[in-house]
Amino acid sequence: MSEILKQKVYVADSTWNFGTSYFYQNDSFNFLVRAYNGIPDTVPLSVKNVYQVVQIGSGSKIIFDTDSSFYYVGWYGNRVVSQRHIVENTKNNYQGFSVKEIGDDMLTIYFSRFATKEEEEKGIADFYYSQTFIYDIKNDKWVPDIRRNLIER
Repeated sequence: MSEILKQKVYVADSTWNFGTSYFYQNDSFNFLVRAYNGIPDTVPLSVKNVYQVVQIGSGSKIIFDTDSSFYYVGWYGNRVVSQRHIVENTKNNYQGFSVKEIGDDMLTIYFSRFATKEEEEKGIADFYYSQTFIYDIKNDKWVPDIRRNLIER
């Protein structure tokens, strides 16, 4: 049985020749980025769990390894993986994230969930709690909870 788990099993199309793909091997999901500008194929990210994978354009992916953290994987200059970003207040987000490209190497990432009793009592949310944030791929920075950041300014 352990020999079977050591085998490389592609989760996505293994015949591609550009961008990113991933495979499961040795108890981890391994994200592979194809060679570019003389830099060979590389596996910049290995994670034990995958919550959600979102294709960005033709060559990149956003990988949520939990329901409250993500990475960007794909070529950006010489960088192929971002730092791990933590999303707050996702408790019980079972629907996953909606990720949209908005131009200029920027993404919006949105989620909603049922509000907690405490959030309703404090007026933070009614029945649903939602959050939209912006991720800047170029600078590997993000602005969480846009609405609440605007209200507080």
